[in-house]
Amino acid sequence: MDRHSDHKQLIAGCYKHLESIFAGSKEAVCLYLDDSNKICNKKFAQLLGYNSPDEWAKVEPFLESFVAYDSQASLTTSYLLAIDKMLGSKLRVLWRAKTGKIIPTDVIIIPVIFKDHLFALHLVSP
Repeated sequence: MDRHSDHKQLIAGCYKHLESIFAGSKEAVCLYLDDSNKICNKKFAQLLGYNSPDEWAKVEPFLESFVAYDSQASLTTSYLLAIDKMLGSKLRVLWRAKTGKIIPTDVIIIPVIFKDHLFALHLVSP
């Protein structure tokens, strides 16, 4: 099995494992493994102006497509803390909507382990 195929299975499995969070959270939720393997709930997709999580998930690359330039460094740092040191972070993130509109939010990023792989779970509040 190639790595890309493995990542698709991992993101689907982790989503299923956390499905109650995606469905029940009052916050927008995004789970990131890599640019091609990410998933979000409907609230997150709608926050950024997408009709569905599937439409949103097809857009790449993540950072340049969804995050305003001023927030890219801090979001990357928080992501690396989650993945490299298993530390959570809370930060202000300016997202870029499909229309180009900038959307200010508060984001909590936490590391999540599923089948010995680390993911970054983003909880997003406008």
